[in-house]
This record gives sequence, C-alpha cells and structure tokens, in this order.
Amino acid sequence: SYQQLANPKAKLMLKLLLVTSMVGSSEINPMTLSEAKVYQDDPDIGPIASLRKAYEENKIPQLKSIMASKGRKLAEDKELKDYSAEFFKAIKQKILLEKIMSYTNVSLSYLAQDLGVSDAEVKALLVELILDEKVEGKIDESKGFLELKPSERNVLEMKRYISLEKMANNLNLSLIHI
Repeated sequence: SYQQLANPKAKLMLKLLLVTSMVGSSEINPMTLSEAKVYQDDPDIGPIASLRKAYEENKIPQLKSIMASKGRKLAEDKELKDYSAEFFKAIKQKILLEKIMSYTNVSLSYLAQDLGVSDAEVKALLVELILDEKVEGKIDESKGFLELKPSERNVLEMKRYISLEKMANNLNLSLIHI
C-alpha cells in the first residue's frame, strides 16, 4: 500500500499513482480510496487530483483551466519530471479526442489554437492517435486539415439530426395549416 502511517513517501507514491493512472488511461481513480482522501487538499496532490477527476469525467473546459493555472507548476515538479511529458501528452490527446468527435474535417490550426499549442504539436498528437487506432482519419498536410472517417457514433448523430429536422419541418407545416 502506498499510504502507511509511518511512510513519509506515501504522498510521492500517490502523486506517481495519479499520474500513471492518467498516462495509462486507467479507469480506476486512486483518489476514491479512503487512504488517499486525506491528501485531497494537499497543495502538491490537489491539482493532480483535480486533473485526474476532470480527465475521468471528460470535463474539457476544467482540464484546460487547471492546465493553464497549474500546468507550469506541475511540469516543474521534481518528482514528476520523468513523467510530465507523457502526462501532459495524455491530457492533450484526451482534449483532442473530445474536440474532434463531432467533426468530419477540422483545421489543424484551429485545434492548435484551441489547445494552446503549435500546429506541429497538434499534428504529432494526431499522428499518434491515428497510429494507435484511437482516431480513424488522415491528415491532409497540403490543406492543413484532419479528415475523419465517419464513425458509427457520427452516423447515428447525423441520423438523429435528420430525424429531428424532419420532425421540426412537419411541425412547422402543421402549424401553418392551423
């Protein structure tokens, strides 16, 4: 157990466990354990725990806010320095996945601006997501766009949208004849 009463490294172990749970895309949040809750308000653990919670709940605006306010401090944390690159990459990829979900084509520069990184970094993140088969699509470098293949979810959303549009048109026609 990472948390023992006499163990001064419990906080370090919890920090590392939180970071690796995000990098490894684990669905288990270490902060839900009763032993970890005593560290919830700790100045070193709190920001990482908040990131983990926002990450788990897909709260992209909250992730961005925490990254903007605490990202530099976390990146400079001496105990996390070996993991910080992978840690921040996992968060950025999570944000990208959520952002591109509703698009079939999207500009790399738009994604970069939204994420607050360079076009080259967005491209590198997307290339890795494509190679890991987390994104079905390709990057059109000449136009600077990500072209996504329609996923099952996108197709269902389009069908739902078309059905709602037809229903709205029918209601409008019905109201006109009243």
